Amino acid sequence: MNQQLLDYIKYQLQEGIKPVDIKNILVSKGWIDEDVSDAMNVAIRQMGLPSKEAGAPLSKNSDNFPPKSHKWIFIILILIIILVVSAGLIFFLIPEIFYSFLDSVYRSIVS
Repeated sequence: MNQQLLDYIKYQLQEGIKPVDIKNILVSKGWIDEDVSDAMNVAIRQMGLPSKEAGAPLSKNSDNFPPKSHKWIFIILILIIILVVSAGLIFFLIPEIFYSFLDSVYRSIVS
């Protein structure tokens, strides 16, 4: 369970925001629906609120949501960098392999 997500939900519930509104905001910002539902249930239990707590309309604090982790974007970026560096090394250090590859691609396109 993401503690930052749980804290955010608790804060918004204390501000009187409806659970459904909190969930909609988080899901629209990239959080997984099941993770938000689980955190919402835990927050409601820990705060001793009824499960169908009614609340006020959205507050101006609703945009202070915790940011979603960008772990996958970072991993993909690292893989692209590795790919580009590898291609550059092949091109500059072993050009005959690179030219051989380009030649075979060219011949397969032309024929």
